[in-house]
Amino acid sequence: MAKKVKIVLVTSGGMNGRRLSYLFSKNNISYELLTVSFPLPKKRKINRISFIKKYIKGIFSNFRILRYLKMRNLPKYPIKAEFIGRLNSERMFENLKNKSPDYIFMMGGGILKDYIIDTANEGVLNAHPGILPYIRGVDAIKHSILKDIPIGVTGHFIDSGIDTGAIIERYWLPVESNNTLDEIVSKSNDLCVAVMVKFAFDIIDGKKLSTTPNNKKHALCKKISNEKNKIAHQKFKNNWHITHKKSLSKIKNLNSGLELLKQYEEWWKGIEKF
Repeated sequence: MAKKVKIVLVTSGGMNGRRLSYLFSKNNISYELLTVSFPLPKKRKINRISFIKKYIKGIFSNFRILRYLKMRNLPKYPIKAEFIGRLNSERMFENLKNKSPDYIFMMGGGILKDYIIDTANEGVLNAHPGILPYIRGVDAIKHSILKDIPIGVTGHFIDSGIDTGAIIERYWLPVESNNTLDEIVSKSNDLCVAVMVKFAFDIIDGKKLSTTPNNKKHALCKKISNEKNKIAHQKFKNNWHITHKKSLSKIKNLNSGLELLKQYEEWWKGIEKF
């Protein structure tokens, strides 16, 4: 009989975290649900006006009534969520230390500090919407198009870097000639959640999450400019599905995400998908 594991889902309140919570509950995966707010911005990284806006937003995010008003139109969680403060805060650390989870499933929130990661006995898991180590950072799908790297999802352990933790599994996303970029983004979100549900099942079944090192150095993908955004959209419209299929041969050890996406749809049967 497989050892019982303690799973904690930590989310900043976005849709993917809510989807994962629903599927954990539907599949009788035992877990605790914790929510966090984003840390306050660092002034040196943004201009003054943006800093003030984000700082005020960050201050108010710790007020319960304001968090409720912001997220009142989103689907409700299937179980009670516990708010544990800002990401990487002392409050978050003490809460997780006391819970001593085997695994933390992280869905949104930002970059974790080592002392938060170390509260998980086995590690912190995440699904990134890009093929690591080639596509790290934000706007992963558009950077994949610009660099002619397959669009996909990487399930990995989190470390204190940005998408630099050990790689568990990588899946390429099916791209068809009639797909829009918005549809690909939606499928990518579905695949991210599906990968995390699969990891939960693997853990419960006593399977070891085998990893490969993520030690190749590739440039961090930053927020895409308006000009590059237009180029990415144009490339995608210009038969990029053909480029995508050709690019699959560039990278070894990629799994097809098709079957996992089908399984994702099966998991939603009986409840309203969102």
